[in-house]
Amino acid sequence: MDSVAFVDVQGFALGGGGFVVKELAIAGCRDLSLRTFLFKPPEDVGTLPHRFRRRTDWFTERLNGLEWSSGTEAYEDLDKILESCLDDEATLVYVKTPYLGTSANPLW
Repeated sequence: MDSVAFVDVQGFALGGGGFVVKELAIAGCRDLSLRTFLFKPPEDVGTLPHRFRRRTDWFTERLNGLEWSSGTEAYEDLDKILESCLDDEATLVYVKTPYLGTSANPLW
């Protein structure tokens, strides 16, 4: 029988293929539970170019409601969290977000 996991990611598209993960949801991580993670930003919003700050405001207000500055998990822990949640034996991983799984647009 196949081991299955479902992954969904919400965040901010910053242009040029860049994507910042804010919320990660995984179902089927080593069991049938749903786990969600909210990530701190990888950098202060003040360091972003003005057009990207405007874009993050637009995403927050009109798309996902996630604030750039919110989060509980360190952004550097994204890989570690994915590895710990996804079963090494998983034969099927369903991903809703189109940014995942493309070498042209790596998330991290």
